[in-house]
Amino acid sequence: MNQLMLNLPDLQHLELVTKGLLDMTGGQSWEKMSRSLLTFNFKISVCMDWIEDIVESFRTPFWLEEKRWFVACTWDGLYSVPYFSDVCANAYFRPPLYSSVTDEALFCDHINHFILNESPKQIRYYFRHMKKLEIASSESLEMLSVFIDMSSIECLVVSTLIELSKILWMFQLMPRLKKLSINTQVSYFLQETHRIRLECIENLEINDPLLNNDYYVVEQLCQAFPCVETLCISSLKWAGLIPRAIERLKNLSNVTIYFERLASPQQPNQLQEIGTRYIQTIVGEARHLKHATYSSRHYWSSDENQTSWFCCHCWIQRKVSFYFKFYR
Repeated sequence: MNQLMLNLPDLQHLELVTKGLLDMTGGQSWEKMSRSLLTFNFKISVCMDWIEDIVESFRTPFWLEEKRWFVACTWDGLYSVPYFSDVCANAYFRPPLYSSVTDEALFCDHINHFILNESPKQIRYYFRHMKKLEIASSESLEMLSVFIDMSSIECLVVSTLIELSKILWMFQLMPRLKKLSINTQVSYFLQETHRIRLECIENLEINDPLLNNDYYVVEQLCQAFPCVETLCISSLKWAGLIPRAIERLKNLSNVTIYFERLASPQQPNQLQEIGTRYIQTIVGEARHLKHATYSSRHYWSSDENQTSWFCCHCWIQRKVSFYFKFYR
């Protein structure tokens, strides 16, 4: 590595991800090689025993004061923080035990995705830059604002049943919210929110299968989310409902439909044929899709279950009536 740095005398920015040896984990040797760099971020995978000694070698004035470059260390690696720090946390979040960081807020400020998987009563950190919040447990929801700056959240994922009062409370605290993903019973969610209009939602994702004749739920959905521009559906059972949703959602410009199915590798075209017929049915029933551009993707998974996925993206081009008026 030292020879490489000597061959690059004008190098100013370096990002290094590698599997290395213990001699690549010493702060003194890296100090000599990186002195001329403006930015230096690294992630070295290597098994280590003397973790405290390694971290201590990165606590010199060069690292902490001159460059303000910090590291964290685990038994299987050494990495720059916050560059390579975790961006996702849950109720069990703890900063790394061994690091050269003097302020733990550096780790918290790098977190942009929080998964509420159980009661957050034990959390003693504050997250100021959260972009995505996933609700997998409705226990102690009222505590969210104690450790999260809710005003920065742009995406909400609902994976459990939530009462209306708590839904309203969360939406009031999230003025930047644009995307909503419903991974639980959509009929229950809409039943709880049928009296309100969530006009802030521009991107809506639904991962709950509905029956083809459940038109009432579609009516509720269109009333609750009138400003949706992008709609993502993950079920074949929506085939008869999507055309109605497309007609009702006037701002809708993108529709993504994907589903998975067990299929045999010996019949690679089977899912493609199913998906094509599915899309043709929707296009035939949805007036606006007759002028749409759409593409589809089909690919096999690499797991032993031989699950196959089909994905179709539709870009809707709506006809706009207009006229010219001339003045003389």
